[in-house]
Amino acid sequence: MSSSQKLSCLLLVLACVTYTVQQLRDPAFMQKFQGYKEECSKEIGIDSAIVDKAWAENHFPNDEKLKCFFKCINMKFGVLTASGDVVDDELKKVSAQFVDAATDTEIVTECGAIQGADLCDTAMKLMACIKSATLD
Repeated sequence: MSSSQKLSCLLLVLACVTYTVQQLRDPAFMQKFQGYKEECSKEIGIDSAIVDKAWAENHFPNDEKLKCFFKCINMKFGVLTASGDVVDDELKKVSAQFVDAATDTEIVTECGAIQGADLCDTAMKLMACIKSATLD
């Protein structure tokens, strides 16, 4: 293998490692997220598969349990207050676990002022907005 081939191979490996590391999320955050997901699913009485499907398919049906599940998660993370306000700093921290820095700023800008008919509705609209921003 020539020097230029070795260098090319090394650069390719480095690029792959860099990409993989960028895709990793904070394990402590993800553990907390999974715990909250389980707690909220149980508290609301919704199968987490319904939540996963809504998120994966970017389809948020008008389902009260799903709306209230998102309220529960967002309140546990401090993204949504009891009065229905979105806390921009917390929204940015949480969204940073799932998207790049430019997108998490876009999410705060586009989604931070969302208001619904009640807390559950606000949370559902917030999650739909976040998902849309991640698809742009």
